Amino acid sequence: MKRSGLFSRYLPKFFSCSLLKLLPGVLVCCFTSNTIAQVVPPLEAPDSIKTNALHKAYNSRYEGFNRALRSDHRGSTRKYLENVHRSIQGQVLRNIKKDAFILDERFTSYVEEIKRAILERNPSLKSKIGEVLVSRRISPNALSLAEGSIFLNAGLFSLFDNKAQLTAVLCHEMAHKGLEHGSRNLLKSAQLYAQTKNSRYLKSFRATKGRSRSEAAFSRLKQLLYSKGAQYRKQEKEADSLGYLYYKNLGLPAGEYIRILDYLKDYDSVTTIVIDTALYRKLFNLPNLPFREEWIEMENYSKYHYEHYTEKITRDSLKTHPENDERIAHMIALFGIASKDTVIQPDQEFQELKTLAKQEEIANLYFLEEYGQSIYLILHRLQEVGGSDDPYLHHWLGKNFQKLYEAKKAYRMNRYVDRISPNEQDPSYLLYLNLMWKLKLDDLKALADFYST
Repeated sequence: MKRSGLFSRYLPKFFSCSLLKLLPGVLVCCFTSNTIAQVVPPLEAPDSIKTNALHKAYNSRYEGFNRALRSDHRGSTRKYLENVHRSIQGQVLRNIKKDAFILDERFTSYVEEIKRAILERNPSLKSKIGEVLVSRRISPNALSLAEGSIFLNAGLFSLFDNKAQLTAVLCHEMAHKGLEHGSRNLLKSAQLYAQTKNSRYLKSFRATKGRSRSEAAFSRLKQLLYSKGAQYRKQEKEADSLGYLYYKNLGLPAGEYIRILDYLKDYDSVTTIVIDTALYRKLFNLPNLPFREEWIEMENYSKYHYEHYTEKITRDSLKTHPENDERIAHMIALFGIASKDTVIQPDQEFQELKTLAKQEEIANLYFLEEYGQSIYLILHRLQEVGGSDDPYLHHWLGKNFQKLYEAKKAYRMNRYVDRISPNEQDPSYLLYLNLMWKLKLDDLKALADFYST
């Protein structure tokens, strides 16, 4: 199952990240059989001075933003907007304190240089765009907030080829801010919220011949949801178009702008990789924990009658982003872009950041508290090197199993390992989850202890 990366406007969850140093000052890592091992200095350790300065700057910015918000709105609309913005702001501030953003100068200087170049050629944006930060998330997404901040996920560096492609994403996110999509959407939600509190609105849902009051209310809800999905998809195309005009002002090859949509279309998430069951028999067979074949025996999920479920709301109508093929066709038709336009070769600096972002993926998933996916990626990396006894990968395997042991002991494992969804998960990942949920508390402890030594 292909998972397309999106330019998301929803706030992701960020956590801190660090790397195990295998050699003094350097990290040696090989990712796939097609990737040459590279030596790149690891990320700088979290710096409390930088973190505190960033937290102070954002706190000050939010205070100013909230003052303006209070002066511009009244009543229930102001209350709704204040609650939403304070919730988002609180999450950002907490994640700054958790070192959830990469403050290594190699990344910060690189994105600052791109931002500066865009604003110099598009001066109308200068008063609207705030900080551009790199988050530690490994999915190739980006996010723009109403107050002007833009977050680029480290996964964009892993996926893309060069600075021009990263510039294209940043132009797209700046276009969302230029068009004030975030603020407009929140204001519309606030107005709808106020409407739903109106007694006349509630009384408008009456039972009619052949339809109950609840059915009338559900019909209205479905209409609103479909309308919101259509509006978001329209806004993505608007941001594609305006973002391209920002990008074009930099004189970069047009083809790179739509080439990123091709890459995102074919992006495979961690959960789409395939693990051979032979690897489970090797890694889960310990001196004090013999492998059990029942762990990889799949249950018959058909008894849950998933096929009998009929959706009352069509998922495709809720999508916030158009299909990437549709977005590419829209851009080619509107601007006459040739997809085979000049390809820019990666500069050395970008290549180093790409390698570093890839090296960080396992650690990032761990610090994002996505322990289940972190283990799955470790298994994939071990499989690619023939299941060898890689000390770096075994180290992280032990750390993840320790966290899952602690979680299961506290009855919180469902926070860190995906639940089984047969209709939505690839067979290999489904088998992996089936195994993980069969492991008992003592099994997790044994795995944690073995791989931590």
